[in-house]
Amino acid sequence: MGLREIIKNKDKPFFVYLAHTMPHVPLHASENFRGKSDFGLYGDVVEEIDWSTGKILEALEEFGLASNTLVVFLSDNGPWLQKGAHGGLATPLHNHKS
Repeated sequence: MGLREIIKNKDKPFFVYLAHTMPHVPLHASENFRGKSDFGLYGDVVEEIDWSTGKILEALEEFGLASNTLVVFLSDNGPWLQKGAHGGLATPLHNHKS
């Protein structure tokens, strides 16, 4: 379910499950986000996820749904240290997947 579906269903209860696969190798950021962060391609991917999450939150606010909506944002067990710069960082925390 994307923004269009949120708008279309704004007058009735709905459920959105959005699982980004973007921060996993092979990494890919759209053209608008490449080179935006100080952490290379992985940082660009995180910037894009942040932006897209913000667009969803903005839509919920715009259509008066934010006060009656539960948003849960999760990550999946930390970075892949074996992937180096493409695996992410857990700073200021430590450890990794596996």
